[in-house]
Amino acid sequence: MNSKLNLKQWLIATGAVFIVLSILAFLVNRAVLVNWYPEQTLQKPENLMMLRVWMYLSRLLFSAIFVYLFSLGYEGKPGIGQGLRYGLWVGLLMSLPGVFSSMVVTTSPVDFLVVGGAVRVIEILIAGVVVGLIYKGQKVATA
Repeated sequence: MNSKLNLKQWLIATGAVFIVLSILAFLVNRAVLVNWYPEQTLQKPENLMMLRVWMYLSRLLFSAIFVYLFSLGYEGKPGIGQGLRYGLWVGLLMSLPGVFSSMVVTTSPVDFLVVGGAVRVIEILIAGVVVGLIYKGQKVATA
């Protein structure tokens, strides 16, 4: 296990994951999910800019923690494989409980929730590949 955080690499990976997730969120919401959104969610709230700020902050926080946890468990194996495994497990951890709880607490159609959950897993898989490629070849520090 990696016991010392490489701050420069962590910052680069955090920025890369943030950018990739931001681009994917834009593309997915504009191209894939736009036809699935229920009518009531298409209204623009008055404080849309503040909501966007909070969304970007939450995405940045997620990226920082996502990369940090990857760096803790990084084993020095080839980046894509380890990134895919990590992205899959984090994606499932984040999406499956959310889909099931949303089925209970919202009136959204089940197919919308399932598609949204599957898309989220794919987004996090891609983020895992990105962080895996950035960490590829890093020497594993020992304590």
